[in-house]
Amino acid sequence: MFYKYDKNNKLKKYSEKDLWWWHSYILRNIYMKKIDNFVIKILNKKNNFLLDHFLLANKKIKEIYPNSEFVIFVYNGDLQIQLIQEELEKSGIKVVYLSELSDIDFSQPYYRLDEQHPNSKAWDIIVPLLAKKLNL
Repeated sequence: MFYKYDKNNKLKKYSEKDLWWWHSYILRNIYMKKIDNFVIKILNKKNNFLLDHFLLANKKIKEIYPNSEFVIFVYNGDLQIQLIQEELEKSGIKVVYLSELSDIDFSQPYYRLDEQHPNSKAWDIIVPLLAKKLNL
C-alpha cells in the first residue's frame, strides 16, 4: 500500500505527496459520484413532477372537454420537455416545436417579449402555422 514501482521496475516507497494525491483523487471521485447521483435524483424528481403535472392537467381537461387535445407548444428548445416527450406522446399529449413550423428565426428581438415568450408579431405568424400543423 505504501510502495510503488518506479520507471525501472524497482519497488519504491510512496512519498507524502504521492499519498496525498491518491487520497485526494479517491475522495474527489467519491464526492463527484455523490454529487452526480444527487443531481440525477433531483432531475428525475423534477421531470416526474412535470410529467405528472401535464398528465393530470390532460386528465382534468378531458373530463370537462372530452374531445379536446392537449398540446404543448415549445417556443425555444426546452430540454425538460425533450426528456419527457416520449411519455407525453404515449399519453396523447402533442408536443409542437416552433422550429418545426417555420424557418423564421423567432429568437430575434423583433419577435420576442423576453427570452422565452413570443410577442404579438410572432403570434400573428405562429397561430396560422399551428392551426395548419394541428389540422384546425
